[in-house]
Amino acid sequence: MPRYSKLAPFNIEEKLVLAKQACIFFSPMQHEKMCITIGRTPNGKIIPFSVYDFLQHLKSELNIPEPLQYQYRIKNLLDSMEQAGILNAIGQSNFVTAPNNYYFLKEFTELEKKGYLWLAPALGPEFLIYHYKKSLVHILGFTKDGDEHAGTGLLLDETTILTCAHVITDMKPYGTQIVQGVERSIERTIAHHSIDVGIIKLTKGECRPDPAITFRNPTSAERVYTLGFPRIPLSRDPALIIQSGEVACEYIRTIHNDEVFLYSAIARPGNSGGPIISSSGHIVGIVTHDLSYKDCDDAPFYAGIPTSIIAKALSEIAPDIVLPIEDYE
Repeated sequence: MPRYSKLAPFNIEEKLVLAKQACIFFSPMQHEKMCITIGRTPNGKIIPFSVYDFLQHLKSELNIPEPLQYQYRIKNLLDSMEQAGILNAIGQSNFVTAPNNYYFLKEFTELEKKGYLWLAPALGPEFLIYHYKKSLVHILGFTKDGDEHAGTGLLLDETTILTCAHVITDMKPYGTQIVQGVERSIERTIAHHSIDVGIIKLTKGECRPDPAITFRNPTSAERVYTLGFPRIPLSRDPALIIQSGEVACEYIRTIHNDEVFLYSAIARPGNSGGPIISSSGHIVGIVTHDLSYKDCDDAPFYAGIPTSIIAKALSEIAPDIVLPIEDYE
């Protein structure tokens, strides 16, 4: 006898579509309109919809012929959104397999309104890769010895890539770089003299910066992820690598007067300049040098340049570039 339920996991694009639909459907502001999509006559009262109502909405809105077959996976997604504080459970219905009723009551900051990164706590690291990969750049060049070298950068605007100063001083980047699948020419590079922050300026061209990218400072013990292009032994092609960890220390000053934070996610050569992203979707810093003792086998500490120091460095080398820092306004 064939199984009734569709148990295959949704891919990240399907999850994103369903999460957006859930936010619209469960919003009290959309109640009258949503009543119509499920064949219910509005009566002027706003009451929370059930998961069963949402499944009927998906049948109408997304042309899913048998939405009840997906109830297990959809319940998991809605549970994640509830745990992340995006949906509010308000009472229960008699739909036994997924009894919660919901409201979507989230208020948005000005930066959150620009995209859907606020869904990151519910959609997880898979969503971070999906969202950020189009803004990351594998920076290639050669050292003074003629060896090929690499780092990682983040596209800030149509002509600016943020990276570490040592990425563009320890090697000479090739004159052209692949940005969002297109070959772009470098106009100039600028490295801060004392902070490990630099930028690559591109000639004008077709780039699509992500307006939703938002920065903030790290907080102790929060979950973070590194994204970048470290060298992979025996691999023919670069790959975008994600590593997870936690912020181990919000702030230290090294003997070289560097102001950094420490995190436990593994970073390898080639990760330098890549973003360190919180589970909330915010960039909290960029990967810089490891901290370790010479000729010591102890595991290194992984250090990052926090957002406040990146902003300080940019104000001194490129004052026209303003980081989108979340101020919760």
